[in-house]
Amino acid sequence: MKTKQIKMDPKLAGAMKNQLRAFKKKFGREPSRLARTTPCSSIRMPTRLSRYPSKSSARATVIEAAKKAGLDPDRVLRTFGFDD
Repeated sequence: MKTKQIKMDPKLAGAMKNQLRAFKKKFGREPSRLARTTPCSSIRMPTRLSRYPSKSSARATVIEAAKKAGLDPDRVLRTFGFDD
């Protein structure tokens, strides 16, 4: 599998690393490519992300995650290609 490197805001990179650490701590393994990377406290097992989430649903999730991480939601949306 080819990998692609992208430049990322250091705060966003740190927030993502924290989510991965929390996932590993909760489930005792690395997340799979399709696993939820946010270890929701109400689930016992990671769940697969929908392959085709609606754009509004995905956008709302990104905004919520950015706010929880203390990041600028608009900047994070632009980083992930949610330009309007």
